[in-house]
Amino acid sequence: MTIIKFPEKQDVTAEDAWKTYVRLAAKANETMRLEDGIAAGKAWGRFVCRFVNDETTGGSA
Repeated sequence: MTIIKFPEKQDVTAEDAWKTYVRLAAKANETMRLEDGIAAGKAWGRFVCRFVNDETTGGSA
């Protein structure tokens, strides 16, 4: 099994996180590569985490 690690980019603002997701999602749609889809999914997660209440997840966003 191959494990692929993606560098975690710290997005400064919600807008930065959104732009990163949009860019990576467009790339995934273009290439249809699993690795690009995973990177887009992780970017989506970073964007969404900015709006989740800490009490809901038990962690910090």
